[in-house]
Amino acid sequence: MSIRDLTPYLGQAVQVVIDRPLGSLHPRHPDICYPVNYGFLPGTISGDGAPIDAYVFGVDTPVETYQGVVIAVVAREDDVEDKLVVASRDFSREEIAQAVAFQEQFFSSKIITAPSYAENLMLNPPATEDEDVEIIIATPDIWQAAREIRLESLLRDPQAFGSTYAETVDRTEAEWRAWVSRPGLTMLLARTAGQPVGIVGALRDFDPDDSSVAMIVSMYVTSTHRGQGVGRRLLQTILAALEDDPALTRAILHVSRVQLPAQRLYASLGFVPVGEEEDEIVMERPLR
Repeated sequence: MSIRDLTPYLGQAVQVVIDRPLGSLHPRHPDICYPVNYGFLPGTISGDGAPIDAYVFGVDTPVETYQGVVIAVVAREDDVEDKLVVASRDFSREEIAQAVAFQEQFFSSKIITAPSYAENLMLNPPATEDEDVEIIIATPDIWQAAREIRLESLLRDPQAFGSTYAETVDRTEAEWRAWVSRPGLTMLLARTAGQPVGIVGALRDFDPDDSSVAMIVSMYVTSTHRGQGVGRRLLQTILAALEDDPALTRAILHVSRVQLPAQRLYASLGFVPVGEEEDEIVMERPLR
């Protein structure tokens, strides 16, 4: 299958049936042990006439099925079968190459991620810093935009949030309107060309014992706009709003241990680690 045949899957949510679970041996080459779950997409056709194969990342135990997002294509230059990489968060090309080397070492392969594909083919290139990205307050009237970016965040980075895609996707319009207008909440959207590309919220009065602290919640930037200052602008805007509230003295947030870019962003804006809760780091920043 050619590179162009699989790249439309980039960024798409898919279901993988695992036929070679983590820790199993290759059916024809027993010297190869699978360090990741590996399976196929039912109802698809690859270059050899069989379903498209996929490596599954971010799962430390054998599973039978997995639903995630296609974050990369492993394009083989000397074989008819390209592979997909499916995960619930982003991995770098280097991380992907290392994880699939157990099998791809026998082929001449290239790792293609969504941004690099857009750049290479000059189609739908990712936004640049000069692109007109506006920050607006999320109100009940634009609940659909808030719904769109929130569901994307739960699907792509589920480890970063307390809610799940499955329990959120069937919310009604009334529930989404209520979600963006909760008491004590300020929610911001970043958008370009009318499309949401980022979201962040700040929740006041969440701690009954300390009304001087606000919590940063729901922080997410879509993959095509990461590394371009969108997340920084969202956080700077929400922090400025909190600093204007004389009742508040500090802001806190929770970040997953595996989200290193997010940790670096928060640290650059004055947040410091103050504790841990399960798989998350608690960070804090004074507001004045």
